Amino acid sequence: MDLTVCTTRRQRLIITDRALVVIVTLTEDEARAQTAQYFFGHGLLGAAIGGDGGSLLSEGGILNLGDGQPVPSFDQINKVLTCFAAEVPEELSTSRRWPKVLPHRRVTFYPRPLISEVTLGWLGALRAKVAGQVNDLEMHIDILEVWKARGALRRWAYPLS
Repeated sequence: MDLTVCTTRRQRLIITDRALVVIVTLTEDEARAQTAQYFFGHGLLGAAIGGDGGSLLSEGGILNLGDGQPVPSFDQINKVLTCFAAEVPEELSTSRRWPKVLPHRRVTFYPRPLISEVTLGWLGALRAKVAGQVNDLEMHIDILEVWKARGALRRWAYPLS
């Protein structure tokens, strides 16, 4: 399967012909702790500013990502779906371009037919309007990978504006 992987500090965006896939590689708590430890060390001050990560499971249903249903094959995903990286369909997870991800990380699929418009700025701001979703998909990709993302979106005929 042909995948295009774009990175940010906390997420990966995977562009395929069937869906946009977002992998959360660092939660907000982990990113804050990482920054605090960088500036203040691993001691008491870094831990106090960075937090203890106690809210990692308090993001509103992270323990029930798949609504108790098994994740369908990649071809059969027809709605926005969030699962753990360990549950990603094999046709994606066995692809040589699929990034190595810890099994407990969140992965969200945004199927191509539900995406009505994609905006990608030259500084990396990406916004995708997704039918049936209250919030649009918004993220920033690395500025050095904007050309790669733009090329993949054009290649698979996403409605790029």
